[in-house]
Amino acid sequence: MNAIELKGIRKSFGASEVIHGVDLAVEEGKFYVFVGPSGCGKSTLLRMIAGLEDITGGDLLIDGKRCNDIEPARRGLAMVFQTYALYPHMSVEQNMSFGLRMTGTSKQETAERVAEAVRILQLEPLVKRKPAQLSGGQRQRVAIGRAIVRHPRAFLFDEPLSNLDAELRVQMRVEIAQLHERLGSTMIYVTHDQVEAMTMADRIVVLRDGRVEQHGEPLDLYNHPENRFVAGFIGSPKMNFLPLNAVTQGDTGLELTLGTQSIRWATPSGAGDLTGAVELGVRPEHLSAEDRPGYAEFVKMHVKLVENLGAQTLIYASLDGDQPITMLMEGQVRPKSGDVIQTYVRQDLCHFFNAEQRVIA
Repeated sequence: MNAIELKGIRKSFGASEVIHGVDLAVEEGKFYVFVGPSGCGKSTLLRMIAGLEDITGGDLLIDGKRCNDIEPARRGLAMVFQTYALYPHMSVEQNMSFGLRMTGTSKQETAERVAEAVRILQLEPLVKRKPAQLSGGQRQRVAIGRAIVRHPRAFLFDEPLSNLDAELRVQMRVEIAQLHERLGSTMIYVTHDQVEAMTMADRIVVLRDGRVEQHGEPLDLYNHPENRFVAGFIGSPKMNFLPLNAVTQGDTGLELTLGTQSIRWATPSGAGDLTGAVELGVRPEHLSAEDRPGYAEFVKMHVKLVENLGAQTLIYASLDGDQPITMLMEGQVRPKSGDVIQTYVRQDLCHFFNAEQRVIA
């Protein structure tokens, strides 16, 4: 069952169209993340679902009912904003109960709902405090609690962690994911951080310039991107894109020419003719400075910088002193800046792109 459906949704500001006919079905009880670079339209799309932006064209369905012209308060949705938007003169408890009191909910039911949200979010020691007495993470939990007490049809999150420091972001990311598991509610979450998207989502929707580039389960997008944009956006560190000077296809496989170097490459299963490929996509974690099982000999690289992270090593290198390449290796390896190293690659996990930036293998 679909909780929310977008059918040909469009949005224009004057003569400028910013959302271009988006079609999307949000499944009941799933955690959807809208992700993309700044200005791609993800927050605008969320605000249209919430009713905070008018819909220029298309249909928005909630539980099968067209809701284009229904006011926000009657859509059964609860939104958590980037800014906490708490009343500074009210306590945590009063902030969480305010919306229910304004809608005429009985005192007993209001108290029960607030107590339930306080328990879920572990806010018991803080209920009498004012927002000024809370940390950023605690304020965001109060804002989430204010949404929970409404028992909404779905939760909408608009970059709720962007104002927090790195450690709090990780903590709150875990808390929101656990909250989804406990409540089993439909959630739509907007972020520009693809790490948040990969770690939290049941489904990721990748947006660019007001269009959906691809949507699906996180690992499907990581393993099977449909185009260069998705391949480069999903994954951290981002995928390396290496221009191919030539691709020669023979009976025993391919010969790729990258810069001044040529390498042998096994023909991908079912790939067809790859002589039109213009770029090779290689994720940093699929490169190695050591010969390992499952890896094939790749190119020689010039090491520019090495970051030893403890459990992993991040190597910044270049091909023929020009094309930048990033490698992410498990363990502690010791190449140094200025070294020329032989590298190895997982050929079966790489991608070829054509001139239209579509994946062809």
